[in-house]
Amino acid sequence: MPSPASHQPASPPAGSHRPTSHLIQLLDAAVGHGPERVALIDPSGLTTTYGELAGRSAEAARALEVVGARPGEVVATLLPGDSSSVVALVACARIGAICAPINGRLWARERQACLALCQPSVVVTHPEFRPDVADNLTGVNGRNGLYGRTMVIEPGTGAQPWADGALPSPSGAIVRPGPGSLWFTSATTGEPRAVLVDEAMSRAATAGARHRPRPAPSSPNRRHLCAIDLSHFGGRLALLHALEDQVPLELMATWSRRELERVLDRPGPTVGTLSATGPQLNPLVRSGPVPWLDGLERLELTAGFASHALLRSLSESSCEVVLRYGAAETAGLGATLSWTGPAEDRLAVGVPSDGMAIVVRNTAGAIAEPGQVGEIELGGPTVAGHYWSDPGASRRAFPQPGVFRSGDLGVAHEDGSFSLYGRLGDRFVQDGETVDPAAVETVLGADPSVSELVIVPRPDPIVGAIGVAVTVPSCPDHPPFLHELVSGSDLAPKVRPRAQWVVDGLPLSGSGTVQRRRLVYEESTR
Repeated sequence: MPSPASHQPASPPAGSHRPTSHLIQLLDAAVGHGPERVALIDPSGLTTTYGELAGRSAEAARALEVVGARPGEVVATLLPGDSSSVVALVACARIGAICAPINGRLWARERQACLALCQPSVVVTHPEFRPDVADNLTGVNGRNGLYGRTMVIEPGTGAQPWADGALPSPSGAIVRPGPGSLWFTSATTGEPRAVLVDEAMSRAATAGARHRPRPAPSSPNRRHLCAIDLSHFGGRLALLHALEDQVPLELMATWSRRELERVLDRPGPTVGTLSATGPQLNPLVRSGPVPWLDGLERLELTAGFASHALLRSLSESSCEVVLRYGAAETAGLGATLSWTGPAEDRLAVGVPSDGMAIVVRNTAGAIAEPGQVGEIELGGPTVAGHYWSDPGASRRAFPQPGVFRSGDLGVAHEDGSFSLYGRLGDRFVQDGETVDPAAVETVLGADPSVSELVIVPRPDPIVGAIGVAVTVPSCPDHPPFLHELVSGSDLAPKVRPRAQWVVDGLPLSGSGTVQRRRLVYEESTR
């Protein structure tokens, strides 16, 4: 297997022109095939055609320039999960600004931390999030404001550049290719981090995330449903693929079984592809069978672990299931698996995506033997160069050009495939033995009485920490007892959880992953 170090991002020759925006090229191609076709569907059901998206983004680009956005500067967008987020993203690409979409589903403290990190010159926001911006406009380090020249465009006001109504022609629209856009990480470290994804990385990610030929352009009877926010790499890849495939992308602002079924029953084109995370879908199978799975052609799971209960439901459905492992630091690329079962393979993530290389390193830094757990290292043309404004974290995560130390635990197999064992930071020592939570969760979560299960540490003065099995029962009235779960397992005694906490559901982050840090905190204070 090639080493990740052999894969380095290509740099354009000195004096060469920056490539035309990948996003603009995809949109222009879709407009050329039919501007009247639907491009986006809002959570409310309101549609936006390709022609309207081109026109609104052109008008928004001019408005951004009027309020002070400049090529190469950061424009942060803090918007609801609707078409305005896409319009702002395209508008920034038109003027060569670095767009930094911030997930509105994050907690207020997390949103403010993202704003402070990217230091935008312009913030495009919604009245709902205005306090986040206002709180950061106090003087810092002798400057007039934390962001210097900050101006706010609020959708729904007269200054709103993509309001409904007469739209300008996209001809003659501003197009100034810029350095790319910021992709925020999923915040599993507890701190916001971001990387700059340039045009070459965007193109490579769009191509590499596919493991089959793209469908023929224009499928009027299908739409792509995206439950992941566009600030997450899973949502961004869904947008790029929907534009490339020229199928409508439907955005979901809230997530629940009732909301999903409402959207699936909506008149119009049927849902062909659903992009979601494992933790988003896990609770849906708790309420019984999910017949809507058979109506899908393709389900893409891009983050988090799928539960045994979900995988059992998927194994009985006729839809194609794709598990994708990646990170913002690699523009979403890593490994891809066409999952066919069984449910016991919940840790499998498949083989490296096209153009990517993966190795697993042990604690000594050497390549681990097959079957040995170690840290996953990725290499390829989509690996970022560094974290935005965080040199300390960059030195650890990007030891050399084209290489990313993920902080994820994994195992390499003889056949060239890989399995994911969670985060390095999730490990803890219990009674002198290192516990890998994902491995324990896989064993105990296979019990039919368990819907979801997460292992978190609780400080203990004698053994250092004890594992707590945070359990979501399949039947709330008959939760499984911990001794029943562990007694029938083949887990070594020293890694078995010593306590149990039965809950109604697991808390999810704005990116659709389980908030382990929150569970650790709540367990320590309850």
